[in-house]
Amino acid sequence: MQQSGQNSFLIHDWRVSPAEGLIKKEDVIVHLEPKVMEVLVYLASRQGEVVTRDEIERDVWHGALISYDAITSTVIKLRKAFQDDARKPRIIATIPKRGYQLIAAVQYTEDENLIPQNVTDNQQLPQSKIRHWHILLVISLVLGLAMFWYTFPTAIDETSFQPPDAVANSIAVLPFENLSNDPKQDYLADGITEDIT
Repeated sequence: MQQSGQNSFLIHDWRVSPAEGLIKKEDVIVHLEPKVMEVLVYLASRQGEVVTRDEIERDVWHGALISYDAITSTVIKLRKAFQDDARKPRIIATIPKRGYQLIAAVQYTEDENLIPQNVTDNQQLPQSKIRHWHILLVISLVLGLAMFWYTFPTAIDETSFQPPDAVANSIAVLPFENLSNDPKQDYLADGITEDIT
């Protein structure tokens, strides 16, 4: 998804200018603290996605130790700046037990040659997702070919096929041993061996 960086963009009917640290709507100008702007830019770069608190902490605060309320207060400041209502959000929605989602349309200005970020059917997939689809496609193709060759072996040339020579069936009978300590039972072991032979 297109990263906004320092380029200005539109959220709903607000113009966001990260370089100036402000958002503007008609004659209303609201200045944002640097971290608040960074969170807004981060959410805009992932517009429509549910972003967890851990992701915000990792990518905006870069793993620095912060209090649990730091992210909450930052989102509250954003909502206040956009005059957004947490109960009926138009800009930022709280997804219970998951994180936050920028639900408003994000659009980059054409003069900066940026791609509009409105949620449409033609929205571009992130490059990482495209790469994953390519890898899955290649793996599926290889597995498909392997299954084809395994289940449909090449035909045997019947003219070159020759049956093996017939082998006579045979069996070897070893003499039975008298395992008892009674010598009188030797005849029984010999008799069984002769009968089977």
